[in-house]
Amino acid sequence: MTTDSELDHIARPSNAFILFRSHLSQCAAKNASSKAQDGNNNSTERVKGPTSTEAGMMWKDLDDAERALWKTRADHVKYIHSELHPNYKYKPRSKKDKEQLKVEAQAKKKEKREAKQLERNTRRAGQGAGRGVSTSNTKGRRSSPDVPYPVPPRAQITRLSSAPLSSPPSSPSYMSVSTPSSSSSSSSVPSSVEPSPAFSPRYPSYRGTANLP
Repeated sequence: MTTDSELDHIARPSNAFILFRSHLSQCAAKNASSKAQDGNNNSTERVKGPTSTEAGMMWKDLDDAERALWKTRADHVKYIHSELHPNYKYKPRSKKDKEQLKVEAQAKKKEKREAKQLERNTRRAGQGAGRGVSTSNTKGRRSSPDVPYPVPPRAQITRLSSAPLSSPPSSPSYMSVSTPSSSSSSSSVPSSVEPSPAFSPRYPSYRGTANLP
């Protein structure tokens, strides 16, 4: 949470050394961009300027004229700062205030990490629940009993003609032949009755005929 003191905080004007170090960082960024345009540097990492120790060593290597140049620039920046903020007064923070600000910054970072972790866990839990529901539905479908299909009626087994019958069929009445006794046959059948002639075809037989009509 941002306090009113942080909103009203005005940065100090840069001194000669800070301006010198900023100039070194700008030069490093320009060199990296020119190499990227030439195709000599394909790295996408952020270009970092010299550290405070490196910048301090380079500052010590400057002669008095070069240092005077940077001090003149710092005086110009200080003048512009006074014009923008006429009521500005430098109020250095105590060690206790700095430690308090450090603790608050760490608490904010921890809160952000926990919020991200909670969001990530919630997303994973939702995805796992979705997979569990689909799996349970699949298991339910597999364990459910199958729909019974209608069983067709069993066809009657017909006996083949060649199969033997359990009992011989009774002969029809017209096939039954009664055998009369000798005494009755001689008395019932007259002697003048002749047997019926055999079946003759409609046309005479051509067997044995020499001349055809």
